[in-house]
Amino acid sequence: MNSKFLRLTFDYLWRTSVVLSGVLLLATGEVVAQRAGSAEAMLEQATDHFSNWRLVEAEQAYEQALRLGPSDPQVLAAFALFNRFRGEYSAAMRMQQRAVELEPDSPVHHFQLGITYKYTRNYDAAATALRNAIGLDPTLISGHSNLAIVAIARGNRAQALRHLQVAEQLARQQFEGNVPDWRLAQMAYAYAQLGRREDVLRFLNEFEQREDPVSGIAWAMTYMAVGDYGQALDRLTTVVEERERSAGMRQLLGDIAANTYSDPALEGPRFQEVLSRVSDIT
Repeated sequence: MNSKFLRLTFDYLWRTSVVLSGVLLLATGEVVAQRAGSAEAMLEQATDHFSNWRLVEAEQAYEQALRLGPSDPQVLAAFALFNRFRGEYSAAMRMQQRAVELEPDSPVHHFQLGITYKYTRNYDAAATALRNAIGLDPTLISGHSNLAIVAIARGNRAQALRHLQVAEQLARQQFEGNVPDWRLAQMAYAYAQLGRREDVLRFLNEFEQREDPVSGIAWAMTYMAVGDYGQALDRLTTVVEERERSAGMRQLLGDIAANTYSDPALEGPRFQEVLSRVSDIT
């Protein structure tokens, strides 16, 4: 094989590789550009804004994500949670109902729809949606704990206690004893509504014994459960002023704002003033 042939072969292969590399880079750039303008990408931006309490930017990003993916159940579900956090329950409900239609086998969609019904005090619809959720996933802790809350509101205390005890048992098993503080706080408040003060004090003692810090929102709800509304208000004020980002914060803050139990203390001007600041945070 002569040297001229080798040089020609090498030159051909080199030029071909350059062309292919250019095509690959162009294609990669197009994919990146497409993803940057996709519903998925906008949803990521919206979630980041929401997590960092940039609510104006979050709303804009969610609206753009919905325009790009009007039938994307994940976009609908996420935007619904944002709307619910802002107190826009009707908008949240419409999106969650659509998400359930698109993914009827998702226990999470049924669960979140049930929570929105709970916040609007449509307890019959809430019970149906939450039962659908635990029918699809019997180990769904929040499904049982919120069914307990709804049962209390409907006056079925025996059913409420059964669901609450199941929720606590599942939580202890799934988290191997180290149950997230916000879950215990929600259960503590439900136990308080059932007049089971010994259980509330049990959770309060557990918080006091924990080595890891307990979130402000969990303390707030637990103090509400023991009837110390002064401490609860102080903790709640700090949560809002410092824009707490703890796990379960939005769940508990939503419970407090919706006042599912019709707690008179939460209707007072001091609590209402603090809660009114949530939707004003930008």
